Amino acid sequence: MALYELIFGLSVLALAVTVSQRTRYWAKMVSYFIIMQLVSLVMLPMALMCPKDPRNFLYGARLINLSNIIFRIDWKLNGRDNVKDKAYIIVANHQSSIDVLGMMMAWDVFHPVVPTMKSALKYALPFGLYGYLSGSVFIDRGSERGRKALERGLEEAKKMKKSMWIFPEGTRNHTEEKLLPFKKGAFHMAVQAQIPILPVVFSDYSNFYDRDGQRFDSGKASVTVLPEISTEGLTSADVAELCEKTRNLMIEQYVKTAPTGRKCT
Repeated sequence: MALYELIFGLSVLALAVTVSQRTRYWAKMVSYFIIMQLVSLVMLPMALMCPKDPRNFLYGARLINLSNIIFRIDWKLNGRDNVKDKAYIIVANHQSSIDVLGMMMAWDVFHPVVPTMKSALKYALPFGLYGYLSGSVFIDRGSERGRKALERGLEEAKKMKKSMWIFPEGTRNHTEEKLLPFKKGAFHMAVQAQIPILPVVFSDYSNFYDRDGQRFDSGKASVTVLPEISTEGLTSADVAELCEKTRNLMIEQYVKTAPTGRKCT
């Protein structure tokens, strides 16, 4: 009975997208968080049977993609050919929680890959448990514990030849800046392991999404994969330059997606 009630509730929320802007925004955001938890719950048995298997995320992503009937975002993946059959440190800009919808749309292309998440999400059940069992790397940013968690995740990624997805801004960007300054942890990891960097850029969402203005309409968005950046032969002395180079390339791509006339500082 609880499942039917949940489905009914989601149906009501889906109908709400036809009403006022503010109601539509909250209906979609509530739907988003319910769907994430529901998919996590559905995937838990598989994650329990196959712990640390990146396929847990792959199948979960396919379920989440079905929810686009509610969100109605027309996602486009650019640069697919830039993804080769190798492990990467994937770095992406982070604008909103709905970045996850774009990630899931493209997850098949990056598989096998595991994300890093802030440690607080570990306790957001059942999502946190699903993430933990599926191999997510939970980190306390800026702490010794966080650094060690990344190192453990990197060792496992190298052993299993899977990529790691990191948001180097460290938090969602709600400012007028195109991209926040990057933390250097991901780049230290890439240099240490001699694994290439793969930059991924989410397009500007302002044509359909505005958190402050409480607007979440249907719209178009893109995920662009830039050519990989080699770390071969680089040392820790090159990390700052590598970080800045990557950020500049991503900003250049992001600016191309911003609507004409929008201020990009």
